[in-house]
Amino acid sequence: MRSALLEVKGVTRVQVSLETSEAIVTYDPPATTQAMISAVAAAAPVGPLPYKATVKVAPQPGGSGR
Repeated sequence: MRSALLEVKGVTRVQVSLETSEAIVTYDPPATTQAMISAVAAAAPVGPLPYKATVKVAPQPGGSGR
């Protein structure tokens, strides 16, 4: 999954956790969340359970914290 995400133009860093089934991705334009979801879905092995991807947006550093 990490390799697939790093191939998306604009992705600069990927940290994958197998324990939580999450990836933390740092990116700039032209990367989009849809491009990242598509890349991961294409790289996911075919199996009996459907693959589900969701996106969580992290707060920006230096935010007000509200």
